[in-house]
Amino acid sequence: MARLRKDWPSVAEFARMEASPSFRAPCQVVGGVTVFCEPATWPKTRDLERLASGPWRVAVGIHPSRAEAMTSDDWVRFGSILGSPRVRALGEVGLDFLREPCKRSVQQPTLRQTLAFASCRKPVVLHLRGSPSKELATEPHRLALAEAKKFCGRQQPFHIHCCSFGFAQMSEWMREFPNTCFGYTGPSLNSKQVSGLRCLWLTEPNRLLLETDTPYLRSGVDNSGCNLPSCLGGVATYIGGVQRVKPARLLQETLKTGERFYSAEVR
Repeated sequence: MARLRKDWPSVAEFARMEASPSFRAPCQVVGGVTVFCEPATWPKTRDLERLASGPWRVAVGIHPSRAEAMTSDDWVRFGSILGSPRVRALGEVGLDFLREPCKRSVQQPTLRQTLAFASCRKPVVLHLRGSPSKELATEPHRLALAEAKKFCGRQQPFHIHCCSFGFAQMSEWMREFPNTCFGYTGPSLNSKQVSGLRCLWLTEPNRLLLETDTPYLRSGVDNSGCNLPSCLGGVATYIGGVQRVKPARLLQETLKTGERFYSAEVR
């Protein structure tokens, strides 16, 4: 999964770029999901055929950091783009109280309005970040789950992006929405997040998605180096170490999960 902007190279060019030696591991990027979650980067209809070609899928959403800036015209344009069969997923959308806790009153109504567009035919990619304070650490999870239950059917596919859930949170999402998958990057967890690492260790291959979140996260567990899709091999090495699975096997299994989860054919 990568988030793109108009001034960055194409998906194919990104996939060909090599990761820094500190986070390089054998991996051939054969496809993935490109995410456009800022109104300024939303693709025009004429660009979707190029962006959604071959093994690449397109997701369109509203990042929590952009919730406050949404206009009535943006909402009309959002609905039009999302209605295209070439847009495979809705996302990123969600709640982020880590950097902008003061904007909770804006983010939640935006999430609610966005989920009204949800369809079981298109996965929803959720961005959920809690505040460092104990009282608000799990608040995005609780609020997002409540909104999802109001607007989405039980079979709605959810992709929890950059997951850092604890076991109770993960269990609750799987219970309410059985078609939930969990995406992980190397930097999204560290050795201090014992509960999150336990969840990663317990996540079955048919629910596991590997992510780089290009280019916003730095590569490597030490957050050093430029983040590119080719860093996926390093992500697999890190997560494979937690799960005690060889990286090559993990890459094969998560490729199957991704193909199934984002399986709709592009017409």
